[in-house]
Amino acid sequence: MSIVTDQLGPKGTNVAELIGLLNADGDVNTDWFSNAESELGDIPRRLPNLCTLVQQMLGPAAENGPPVFTGAQWYPIPDPLDDTPTGLYLVAPSPADNITSGAIGIGVLHDLGYSDLTITTSAYVPLFELSTTSTPSFILGSQPAQLSVRATSSGNFTAVDNVTFSALAFDAQIHFADQLPSMRLVFENLTINDEPAPVLLCPDAFVHYGRRFTGRRVSLGRSPCLVHGVRGFPDSMETLLFPGRHGYLNRRFLSHPSALCHRDYQS
Repeated sequence: MSIVTDQLGPKGTNVAELIGLLNADGDVNTDWFSNAESELGDIPRRLPNLCTLVQQMLGPAAENGPPVFTGAQWYPIPDPLDDTPTGLYLVAPSPADNITSGAIGIGVLHDLGYSDLTITTSAYVPLFELSTTSTPSFILGSQPAQLSVRATSSGNFTAVDNVTFSALAFDAQIHFADQLPSMRLVFENLTINDEPAPVLLCPDAFVHYGRRFTGRRVSLGRSPCLVHGVRGFPDSMETLLFPGRHGYLNRRFLSHPSALCHRDYQS
């Protein structure tokens, strides 16, 4: 710590380092005034300071923010007039001294509770890709938007034959370019008879585009991803997963998932 940083305090020091007025060791950058334009232009490259500033201004982050990327922090954006919640969130990387790249985006997040059940819905759109070694990239439209609906409870969910899972999530990626959306149904921490569900990868999947099912990777258990599907389950798939539509997972599917994965589905 230098005399300057002692006087500025943590927040002031971070801002001074962000604009390049202070070096990382806390000394004043004496060349700043002759290169102010260049120093200010490097603000997006100083990711550790930039992420710290976002945290200082908008933090703390939401506790239930979806992991749309590793270390994603969801910061609520208040109304500038009365400081009330707007429902919008700035999604940014978690502050870290060694961060070298990361995305900045906008999101919406909402919780709906009933008894001990919580339904969390979210949407995230990436806006910028930042790096310590290059200029910012505007990525809106080139990267997919992410949608999610996640159900959690105070305890594990249970099904017949000693099947448990901690959460049920439906995730989707919507591409703005000429690319079909991808979706998946996730049973988190899925166990059968107190054992982690087997990990299975197979090329046949259940992504339904119009009248055809196309191949996608499917996995069970530790990954943890169970099934990918789009636009509602087809009858053949829904019957195997939830026979009789009573909400119970099919014992045959859970004990012999390859019987489902290795079938060739055509609508």
